[in-house]
Amino acid sequence: MSVVDDGLMTIGTFSRASLLSIKALRAYHEAGILVPARIDPATGYRSYHATQLTDAAVIQRLRSLDVPLDRVREVVHARDPAVTERVLTEHTAAMQARLEDVTRIVTELQAGWGCRPRTRRSTCATSRQPTPWPCGAR
Repeated sequence: MSVVDDGLMTIGTFSRASLLSIKALRAYHEAGILVPARIDPATGYRSYHATQLTDAAVIQRLRSLDVPLDRVREVVHARDPAVTERVLTEHTAAMQARLEDVTRIVTELQAGWGCRPRTRRSTCATSRQPTPWPCGAR
């Protein structure tokens, strides 16, 4: 493990330990979500404490649920289970609404195209070429 003189991990070591890419760590730093413990003023190199691995794990789990960065920041900065619960409840409701929208749109598209099992080969009315669409529409 690459550790700098004062017990901090380099960004590469922290990246491997946290399973967050270096690019993601830089983005989280710029967004004020996971700020390095130290930034070398001469080189700009970022260093992290091992204690920041917990925050990195929380960030990774929230992002795997597509929680927006501003809400991730809210959870990490609050360090309050009630805030985490509220953010997750609101995000779950938003995702459920999105799923319902997607389901409705797919149903409408399938009904609008008259999609049903193909009984004959469809062709495009303009080019007379075979089309993969069951109803011949595109």
